[in-house]
Amino acid sequence: MALTLESFSTLLDTKLDTKLASLLEKINPRFEAIESDIIEVKEQITSFQRRVILSEAEFRSNNVLIFGIPEPSKKESARHQLQDMLGLDLGDRDCFRLGRYKEESKRPVLVKNYSRTEKWGLQKDLLGEKLVFSDDLPQEVRTARKEPIPKLKAARSEGKKARIGFPANLRVDGVIEIRNF
Repeated sequence: MALTLESFSTLLDTKLDTKLASLLEKINPRFEAIESDIIEVKEQITSFQRRVILSEAEFRSNNVLIFGIPEPSKKESARHQLQDMLGLDLGDRDCFRLGRYKEESKRPVLVKNYSRTEKWGLQKDLLGEKLVFSDDLPQEVRTARKEPIPKLKAARSEGKKARIGFPANLRVDGVIEIRNF
């Protein structure tokens, strides 16, 4: 029985298809397992990133940003300016301005290591001043806190008690409506 070129090609195609199907049956479960492992690792990485951001937010929550303090006319440290202008006793806390100096700008001042109650007391002491106080939060948390603002405004316009809690949760009448972290 002589094989023609066409019958040889058909036989070869059939054997290749059978071998390929057999290999695919062996490889597919492995690929599916690898794919599920990759999904699991991605979820773990996301969880760790979230933990790191929350840990950083908790650590930085002891800092306070003060906006609205004019730049001094002479090269004066932020510490001396806060002590002289506002009469604050900063003790051994780190205190400095953020960002580059620009003419006619009011760069924020970062003061480190304030407890929550000390921050509230500081805000009460400087109530008459035109200053804005803010927590020092990581960029991811600041971005996440902006997201629920439209719903916050809508809830308040309806007469409900609404606020954005730590780190970026929207509470309306004591119930968490949006959980961003």
